[in-house]
Amino acid sequence: MNPDILAALNRIKVIDYVAEIPISGDYVSYRYMYSPCSASKREARYNKPGIDCFYIADSIETAQHEVRFNFDNKELYTVKPGSVFAFDAQKFAQKFSFMPHLTGAQKDGGYQFCQDIAEHLTANEGLSGIYYPSRQMALEGKTGMCIALLPNTWQLDSGKLEIFERKT
Repeated sequence: MNPDILAALNRIKVIDYVAEIPISGDYVSYRYMYSPCSASKREARYNKPGIDCFYIADSIETAQHEVRFNFDNKELYTVKPGSVFAFDAQKFAQKFSFMPHLTGAQKDGGYQFCQDIAEHLTANEGLSGIYYPSRQMALEGKTGMCIALLPNTWQLDSGKLEIFERKT
């Protein structure tokens, strides 16, 4: 883990960076048709290869930007209404001047930065949600927010997270 990130995470009260995100029906996720409630185990911004992660976005536009052109075998699902308690990665990054890392490209270490945060929070704080700005929307001068859900095994039902409904 990056020692600067670890030092910053150890200096804060994590609870001060946890936000309740109301999910009102606008949040969506592109899911694989053959397994819509299963996590992606492919490496992405907040998960290393083999780690379960569910990515949801605050709008269809944000989800399309995040998925980009990788729509093969995917369908759009809405997220059932409720609340998610998630670590506000943007608030944390702004306080410690980490914004370039938070929204950085994979080749520039952006994934590693975010994966380090996720790994620390899930392993040490029991927190499985991270709220963060969409890099792809920001590249176009737009605003969109996403949530990465990294549930513990006990939070899953036969490896599935039953929070998705197919968008009609």
